[in-house]
Amino acid sequence: MLVADRYRVERALGRGGMASVYAAHDLNVDRPVALKILSADCSGHPLLLARFSREARLHGRIHHPNVVEVLDYGTSDTGLIYLVMELLEGEDLGCTLARLPALPWPRARELMLQICAGLGAVHAAGVVHRDLKPSNCFKIVVDGHESICLVDFGIAAAIDEPRSERLTLDDQIVGTPEYMSPEQARGERVDQRSDIYAAGLLLGEMLTGSLPFRAATSSAMLAAQIYEPAPTLRSLLPPNVLIPAALEPVYARALAKQPEQRFATIDQLAAALRAIAPGGPVLCSGSFERAPLGSRPALETNTCARPQPLRRPASKRKWSLALAIAVAMLIGAAGALALASSLVAAAN
Repeated sequence: MLVADRYRVERALGRGGMASVYAAHDLNVDRPVALKILSADCSGHPLLLARFSREARLHGRIHHPNVVEVLDYGTSDTGLIYLVMELLEGEDLGCTLARLPALPWPRARELMLQICAGLGAVHAAGVVHRDLKPSNCFKIVVDGHESICLVDFGIAAAIDEPRSERLTLDDQIVGTPEYMSPEQARGERVDQRSDIYAAGLLLGEMLTGSLPFRAATSSAMLAAQIYEPAPTLRSLLPPNVLIPAALEPVYARALAKQPEQRFATIDQLAAALRAIAPGGPVLCSGSFERAPLGSRPALETNTCARPQPLRRPASKRKWSLALAIAVAMLIGAAGALALASSLVAAAN
């Protein structure tokens, strides 16, 4: 199948409630791409069409090595509505944490600085991600350098979005309860400080292998995010795992219940993390296994020493196939559809 006389579909990668993602080849520039096509039954649904269009519009504002690149968006002559993105080879951070539940501080520090850099570009473009979690942090290795790309902007929102459009698209509780800020859990309008809260949760999860709250239902998790004070990092640490004491106030501030008590910008959080010395060499994974949908790769054994600073030059991006990125995007798409009338449970 040829889409828009340009993108040759090679095989399906996965399907969600709102769209399908395919491995395709861009014939104009001779490179593999990820082709996300809105389902035919969604194309005639104004709300879902608006969500898909907004994802393309907001994501297209952002150009940064730590954010997956949107390459094209449009409608084919046959009426297919599509979004084209780069393809990455690697795995999402959730797969890494499934194998290595507690990352050493030097490695967690570098990964968090990558996440902060990506969020900085997102926020500078006037966008709030609203679904920052391990499965939406895609990890690649280029020339021995470990890097993070933020993916899945299916429920992203513009910080300056008019109220009329916000009520049409966002007057619902959307996101993943385990990673929602208190204001997002209440269904309120959010800004960049909501992503900072989620970044704090990621920091703690990388260091301890645990999230601060446990709950049997989504509603109970939302209540915990809103009302329960976060436990200390020290109380979440596995036995015999040590972290710098200076991390404790950084974690607590990122997880403050009131947005005004958190770091005002993601750059402030990055500066606080950067001020805490790594205290050792950075080790990163040098190999990834592609896993079928619903499974996890085997135990990670290969490591590689990585010099700093960690930057992925745009000219060295790998345009190779990764099933994991399609899965991450589809999870967000399915979540957006399910929340058209009610809360979506965490998908991962």
